[in-house]
Amino acid sequence: IATMSENEMNIEEGLKKLLPLYPNTKFILNLGSDIQGFNTSFNLSKKFNLKWFNIPKRFLSSGINDNFGFIKEYGLEAFKKLLKNKKYL
Repeated sequence: IATMSENEMNIEEGLKKLLPLYPNTKFILNLGSDIQGFNTSFNLSKKFNLKWFNIPKRFLSSGINDNFGFIKEYGLEAFKKLLKNKKYL
C-alpha cells in the first residue's frame, strides 16, 4: 500500500474500506523508515494483521528514508536483496 501521507488515522480509514474488498490479497504496508513511518507501519500491521516493510533505520543517517532513495543510492538489485531478506520475494 503506497500512501501520500503517513498519518495513521487516514491510512486506517483507507484500510477499513480496502481490506474487505480484497479478502484474499496479502497487503504489505510500505512507509518511510523515519519515526512516524515506522510507528504507523508497526501499529497498523498489528491492528489489521498485515505485513510491513520499511528501509532499515541504519540508512537514515545517510538521508535514505524510503524505497526511492535506497534504489537511487544502491540500485534495484540491492533493494531486491532487502525484500528477499524479509521473504517478500
